[in-house]
Amino acid sequence: MSASVGRESLIERASECRRVARAAFFDFDHTLIDADAGVVLGLSLGREGYARARAFRSKPVRAAYYTYVTGKLASVLARGAFLAGLYKARIIKRSTHVRLGYGMLKGVRQRDMDARMAAIWDERLKELFFPDMLKLLDEHRKRGDRLVIVTTALRPLIEHAKKYIGEDVDIIACEPHVEEGIWSGRVEGPLYGAEKRDAMVKYAAERAIDLTESTAYSDHWSDVAFLEAVGHAVVVNPDLRLSLFAKRRGWRILRVTPPPRSSRAQKALAEREQAS
Repeated sequence: MSASVGRESLIERASECRRVARAAFFDFDHTLIDADAGVVLGLSLGREGYARARAFRSKPVRAAYYTYVTGKLASVLARGAFLAGLYKARIIKRSTHVRLGYGMLKGVRQRDMDARMAAIWDERLKELFFPDMLKLLDEHRKRGDRLVIVTTALRPLIEHAKKYIGEDVDIIACEPHVEEGIWSGRVEGPLYGAEKRDAMVKYAAERAIDLTESTAYSDHWSDVAFLEAVGHAVVVNPDLRLSLFAKRRGWRILRVTPPPRSSRAQKALAEREQAS
């Protein structure tokens, strides 16, 4: 009997050795959540500025702060729109677009950003996960796959996602550079699909993960290099260009429905419609 148990143990160990280490790599914005987390954060920072203005008792000071916040917000929005236009016109690369966008955060206090990033998850982002993508995360988890988010978003912001999708999720993202408690506007990390691919390949090599047996999910054309690096590419709610490319490559096309609106969001929408 002991010999039989010993043989069974050896067989189990041999099976484990043959078992391939796999991972599921996920883009974040518009792939796991129905939004751009950076844009949601930016709008939240603007609202917070107006909230601070209302806290001043002195009308002149309050008016001056309102003017300051409005000017700052207008400048950021105008620059963001300008950069987006340059990117769409293919005058600048996406990596340059993202890098210059992060440059607009120069001078922000780290403690303010940390507090706002934590708050925005409770206020908004936690409600924006695609339900079908949460199910996929669980399916990969049950299969024993490593779960990895690979994004050009800010790592401190995306780290909060673990509270809602699991602490076992690894995150590859942009790390903001901080000098004496102040954001410098510079970041280190993947800024484009090819850089996301390189970061994924490095991650896999360090953990003996077989990319040919792994899966990657993304919604954006810029992530084609990222998707091509794995054996199982899945495009999520793709636009026409990416959809046609995916069909030619034989990739899976996944259509997922947006998360249901919260009662707060429905109320806000109703108030907006009444006001118009």
